[in-house]
Amino acid sequence: KLATGDYVIFMNTGDCFYSEDTLTKSADCILNNPEYDCYYGNAARIDEYNRLTLIRTMSKPTRFRLYGEGICHQSIFVSRGLFERTGLFDIAYKVMADWNWVHQSLAIGARWKHINIVVCKFDRNGISSDLNRLRADSSLIYRNRYTLPERVSFSVGWKIIRHFRLIKNKLTVLNEGTKQNV
Repeated sequence: KLATGDYVIFMNTGDCFYSEDTLTKSADCILNNPEYDCYYGNAARIDEYNRLTLIRTMSKPTRFRLYGEGICHQSIFVSRGLFERTGLFDIAYKVMADWNWVHQSLAIGARWKHINIVVCKFDRNGISSDLNRLRADSSLIYRNRYTLPERVSFSVGWKIIRHFRLIKNKLTVLNEGTKQNV
């Protein structure tokens, strides 16, 4: 409500921009692609040992992709005009108001652009690490945003995707072990 700039980004306690030039790089992407409402990049998660893990964000948000993956809100630059069209975050969601808002923005036809830079470092030990709160919010979002047939088919689809990702990761580890032994 109090923002006066053209774009808004939300950071939590313990979160920060990835590097000193993140805003410059992001601004360049925004200025070169002014037709979008939201610009989102990749993120780096900080664990309890202060190690960073790079999280590559989906190239295009869709209802199916959002059912199984989120977009790190600390990596999203939102035009203030889009908030005027969608409204602010619904604080009825204690942990996942950002995820609900992303669904809401897609439902009204917001245009999203992936920028291939790491935008933020975020602390994974914050309030969103509370699995009970996450489950409560995500269940509510699933019920409110997806039909029953979508929930069933998307759930099955994501189980298959996660299964194949697990197999791929195991094969990668085995392949790397074989290379080291040669």
